[in-house]
Amino acid sequence: MNLKSAPILTLIAFLFYFSGFSQKDEYLNDQLIVKFKGNQNLSVNPENTTFNVRDLDILNNKHQIESINALQKSTENKSFLLKFHEDKNIEELIEEYQNSGLFEYVEPNYIVHTTGILTQDLVQPNDPFYSHQWALKNRGNFTVGGIRAVEGADINIEPAWAIEKGSPSIVVAVLDTGIDISHPEFDGRLWENPNFTEDDGFLYDRHGWNFVDDNNEISDDEGHGTAVSGIIAANTNNSIGFAGVDWYCKIMTVKVMGNDGKGSTAGIIEGIYYAVDRGANVINMSLGSSGYSHSFEQAIDYAVQNNVTVVAAMGNDNSSIISYPAGYLNAIAVGSTDPNDHRSSNWYNDPNSGSNYGNHIDVVAPGGYIRVLSHNSNSYNAQSVGTSLSTPFVAGLASLLLAQDPTKTPDEIRQIIRSTADDQVGANYEDTQGFDIYHGFGRINAYEALVAGTLSIADYEKEDIILYPNPAKEYFTIQNNNFSKLQVFSIDGRIVLSKKINGLSEITQDVSNWNPGVYIIKLNNTKGQTSTGKLIIK
Repeated sequence: MNLKSAPILTLIAFLFYFSGFSQKDEYLNDQLIVKFKGNQNLSVNPENTTFNVRDLDILNNKHQIESINALQKSTENKSFLLKFHEDKNIEELIEEYQNSGLFEYVEPNYIVHTTGILTQDLVQPNDPFYSHQWALKNRGNFTVGGIRAVEGADINIEPAWAIEKGSPSIVVAVLDTGIDISHPEFDGRLWENPNFTEDDGFLYDRHGWNFVDDNNEISDDEGHGTAVSGIIAANTNNSIGFAGVDWYCKIMTVKVMGNDGKGSTAGIIEGIYYAVDRGANVINMSLGSSGYSHSFEQAIDYAVQNNVTVVAAMGNDNSSIISYPAGYLNAIAVGSTDPNDHRSSNWYNDPNSGSNYGNHIDVVAPGGYIRVLSHNSNSYNAQSVGTSLSTPFVAGLASLLLAQDPTKTPDEIRQIIRSTADDQVGANYEDTQGFDIYHGFGRINAYEALVAGTLSIADYEKEDIILYPNPAKEYFTIQNNNFSKLQVFSIDGRIVLSKKINGLSEITQDVSNWNPGVYIIKLNNTKGQTSTGKLIIK
């Protein structure tokens, strides 16, 4: 049902004006990305201009090659970026290189754009700033952008924090425009590379790397990366500013977009390999391009194969245009909702703006009129719109799920986030029952995801159930693979399980004197089959 198709590319960020995706693929006219066939372990000469492969070197000399750079420095059988001295007819150049018979693929180096967009200054409120973060707690008491908010149209984070607040051992790599490293909301939250003095091609990369200028200067001169990072990890409960989704995770800053909100697929590919090889657990890409790239998709596959969850923005054209990396199979594709739970569209009366849709979408999260951190002030007076802002809410939730259980795989995280999303909360002509192309599996619900992540229940159709849950919770919901629900309530230290279908008898279990720890759940059906899961009491 969730088909990840291919062809089109446009990266995603949010600027201080609205910027949609181009219908036309954009690429750099003096560059190619190539990958050799087979298992050839090729080396580049010290001047970075030849491979010491006769036919190829003749071809490179013919077209006046300027440099050759491996996109992945740490492994064999690499993809390479070829740079030429001047602009070329890229279509003809691709055909000529492909016809050499040496390559698995030859493709353009696409231009990628950030995805978010349109920042406005607001009047500084007297209320605590958290009260204005409707995506975390929507009280339904405001109107913004002509939209009347709906109470509860949020990611349901407050009860989720009672289960898990995060862990400093979890690293979220943000591939974006950089970060304001001096912002007080990031105090103590930047990833520290233990080997930053080693010259492995990234010398002194203490907090990350700049793939735009190929140096360790990761400061944000555009603003998008700071806003995205703040949604994930702004210091929570520190008496200033905003609250981040994850209280304790670390942010690895991988600068792949410049001050114009643009980058290239080659730089992003390098950034993905960098993040994975240095221990990132989650990668957030609030960027996109309409051009399909084999090498880009292979980099994402590399991340997932190495147990790194990849989250990407759907794009902001209010159309079915596929934006990559959201269109790749192994990326969790995230669309945007507004404060009334409807799919975002017509931002600031621009009919060409809004959350993209299609069969490749996984879930939606708040993205319209979101309060964000500024990269050049601590005023907390900015708001923005875009799927760029929806994506870090999902990345933050993935981070919490990994803090809860670091053994979860990217596929398990995706399944938990999908299966616990709130369905049919949007407009009834778009948000239909089950999966739909506008909301995917629904708007994310952090609390339900963490409950499901704790219980990890496999099989269903249970009738005789023994359950050992956390007595501190008033209630939680178990959701099975078929999206049927069991409600579990805590009453005076006893757990009462009731099924609203087929009249299942109530079962009680006294857990009032249980200590914190990990407990096994056994679920038995009438066929004598048993499935197990675990519950963590903290």
